[in-house]
Amino acid sequence: MEFLIDDNQKLLPFYIHSLEHNYQIAIKCLKIMNEKLKFNICNLSSSHLSNDRIEDLDEVIALCIPGHLFYACIFWGDHLDEDWFSEETSLLELKNLIHKRFLFWLEVLSLTNMVHTAFKSLENAAQIPIVQVKNSILLFISCKTNFDSNSLFKIYMLSFKMRSDLLLCFVIQSQ
Repeated sequence: MEFLIDDNQKLLPFYIHSLEHNYQIAIKCLKIMNEKLKFNICNLSSSHLSNDRIEDLDEVIALCIPGHLFYACIFWGDHLDEDWFSEETSLLELKNLIHKRFLFWLEVLSLTNMVHTAFKSLENAAQIPIVQVKNSILLFISCKTNFDSNSLFKIYMLSFKMRSDLLLCFVIQSQ
């Protein structure tokens, strides 16, 4: 893999420009999440059950959360790069995710036992100079060591608490 992205191989037909491809992947991940994430994505009858008490959860996930959405939810933060982040499209997609789909994103991560990836994605986004992170997001990131993500109800309650405290959001600086 290293050989394919080595800048010394630029003239070869199979060279992959990693920054350019990361940009494309990040935008696609954000767009997929903004288009596909929704409340109660798996149509569960109750959010009060812990995930390990939901019958046939793996089958339900396979039916309701397609692979491309699962990938996007887990890895969007890995593809962030401050060199492209000032583009209007990327700013709008990130803002829509945080403002309109944050809870739904956490729901998918909780159901798939992948909430730990949320902290890394948000930490990566917080490193982008044009993004200012509100205290509520920093609070969410700071609680990663004792965060119980095995219950959608707890995810919902945390999100509502954060929204009421500081209106959960990233603030994109005006250019």
